[in-house]
Amino acid sequence: MLLTLFGVSVLIFVMLRLVPGNIADILFDAAGLINPAEKAQIEKELGLDLPIPVQYARWIGGLLQGDLGYSFVSEKPTLAEIAPRIPITAKLAGLALAFSIVLGIPLGVISAVRQNSWLDYVLRVVSLSGLSMPAFWLGLLILMAFVAQFGTIPIYTEPPKTLADELLLYSIPAAAVGFRSSALIMRLTRSSMLEVLRQDYIRTARSKGASESRYGDRHRGRLPDGRSHCYGDSLQHSRRRAFSGRSYPLARLPDRPESRHVHCGDRRAGQFHRRPALCGARSPHQIRGLSGTPMAIIDYDAELAQAGGKVESVWSRIRYAVSHHPLGAIGAVIMVLFVFAATFADFLTVYDPLATNSSISLAAPSSAHWLGADFMGRDVYSRIVYGARISLAVGLGSTFLGCTFGVVLGLSSGYLGGWVDLIIQRVVDVVQGLPLLVLALVMAASLGPALDNTIIAISVPLIPYVARVIRSNTLALRELPFVEAARAVGMSELRIAVRHILPNTLAPLIVLATAQLGAAILTEAALSFLGLGIPEPHPSWGRMLSESAAEYVRTAPWLVIFPGVAISLAVFGTNLLGDALRDILDPRLRN
Repeated sequence: MLLTLFGVSVLIFVMLRLVPGNIADILFDAAGLINPAEKAQIEKELGLDLPIPVQYARWIGGLLQGDLGYSFVSEKPTLAEIAPRIPITAKLAGLALAFSIVLGIPLGVISAVRQNSWLDYVLRVVSLSGLSMPAFWLGLLILMAFVAQFGTIPIYTEPPKTLADELLLYSIPAAAVGFRSSALIMRLTRSSMLEVLRQDYIRTARSKGASESRYGDRHRGRLPDGRSHCYGDSLQHSRRRAFSGRSYPLARLPDRPESRHVHCGDRRAGQFHRRPALCGARSPHQIRGLSGTPMAIIDYDAELAQAGGKVESVWSRIRYAVSHHPLGAIGAVIMVLFVFAATFADFLTVYDPLATNSSISLAAPSSAHWLGADFMGRDVYSRIVYGARISLAVGLGSTFLGCTFGVVLGLSSGYLGGWVDLIIQRVVDVVQGLPLLVLALVMAASLGPALDNTIIAISVPLIPYVARVIRSNTLALRELPFVEAARAVGMSELRIAVRHILPNTLAPLIVLATAQLGAAILTEAALSFLGLGIPEPHPSWGRMLSESAAEYVRTAPWLVIFPGVAISLAVFGTNLLGDALRDILDPRLRN
């Protein structure tokens, strides 16, 4: 714990030194003149001329004594600037947390109990839409709603006098923050509930005749012959009365043996039980002979076709996946449309996204300009289509870099263990101790605004999340019998890790990568909104919002709505696809 805190303090101190310029540079730049002697005197007074270790010791010593520094802007101590804002922030955070818990937990339970019903789909869409909206854009929409309803933006100049006034004051920003948090709580609650509903004690309760409406069992799919759907329990419920005076169904075993594959449901009915076979030349030494003998791979579909069984085509499997995971199919379609628009942007647009025309400045949406024009007369539709290239490039590039380095660190940490695991995990704890956006902001400010720098700045905060997931899976996999068998046949540790453990971590990695892709797109939009992302003249969705949010939210609302919709749709598609992949690849969440 102390080591992690020390690492976080060092990281914060280093980040402050990485940002270009110091307080002396800022003061002289603001004054418009530079006097080297006065600048050197100010740096000496602030201790900026001392060695870096001495500066860190003085900084951490003042921090432990409650000295947070001095603000040259307000000419007050930093603690005096922060202290009055702490109660307001605490009230806002508490109200937002209460809002998210009251809304998220019940909706998550209902969604899990009614899994794959229309109510589940609606609740999941609502939760994912909350996670997909940028927080700054959601705030702009709330302000636009106030302008449309009351004709003005609410401005509070006096503190609230009563509890009702205080709740009214904080309710709007708390709802905006709590809506995103409630979406996350709902997703976590749904996943946990789905795992609980598959536990043995729930199945035992059902077999004893407990009310099925309490566990959502009547919404579990059944085959036409009355047998339980795949991935459900193997017990069936008789419609006959179990005991006198009670109407609970009686649990019984199937009337005939299961001839189909237990994990494939009615899609592979009629298939015989398939056991893996090992084919190879025998050796006097059984284990040593296996190490140099190629294993035969049995084509089960060809074997099934030769036996006269029905082999499914690729399209039938796709249709099955779409019918059982419609939201995932919608997410895949959204992502395909964005990739198509980014690839063929030259053919999908008429106007140059960089061309200006003052005669159509702030033009409303029309047949000539479908989404209107901005304050410089640039076509908004063309800029959004070309902006898809930047968002996908940043999202895919940063996700690929973050996943690559995260997999290497997580696999090394989990498989090697010992001092390697200790060092890597402490570094991961330190990096993960800072919020993703804050770390990305510092990296972007240090590297400068550019496309490649933005990709690097966003990929670095993603590494710890991937490393932790891969490490946890590696720790579980390295103790399994197939790893011991691989060691017994003489495989090297590197080959075991790469060829046997790494492929078994791809399922959670794919799910995590889709979630990280959406987070990377949101982070890029936030960086561009703050002016540290993609520089002009490249069209970026976040920069489009930053250019129009302050001045044109009332006169040209389409400049705020359409770029935010593009960001939300892109992140929404990745979240839908990630949820579907999680349900498909995690057998504990299947219905």
